Amino acid sequence: MAWRILADLVLALHASWVQAVVLGPLWSLRRPRWRIVHLVMMGLTLAFIGLRGGCPLTELENYFLRRSDPSAAYSGGFIAHALARIVYWDLPPGVIGLASSFWFLVWGGIYLRLWLREGRRA
Repeated sequence: MAWRILADLVLALHASWVQAVVLGPLWSLRRPRWRIVHLVMMGLTLAFIGLRGGCPLTELENYFLRRSDPSAAYSGGFIAHALARIVYWDLPPGVIGLASSFWFLVWGGIYLRLWLREGRRA
C-alpha cells in the first residue's frame, strides 16, 4: 500500500512538472521572474531526454509501482503513457524529444525578445 502511495505522489509531481513546462508561458507573461524557472525546467527536461533517454520521475514511479504490483509498471515514457491513456495515441519516443526541443526554442526565443524589449525600456 505504501509503495502505491509513493508511486501516486511521484505521478502527481510528474504531472505538475509537465503542466508547468507546457503552461509556463501563460504564467510567465505577467511574471518575468518565472521565465528563468520555466527555461530551467525546460532545459532539465531536454537534458534528461537527451542524456538519459528517459525521465528519472518515470523510472522512480515505475520502481514504486513494481514494488506495489509488478504488473502495474508501464514501459516507455510518462508523457507517451499519459497521452496514450487520454487520447489513445502511440507516440514514437523521438516525438517527445522533438516536441520538447521545439517548445524550448520557441519560448526561449520569446523570452529573449521580451527581455531585450524590457531592457530598452529601463
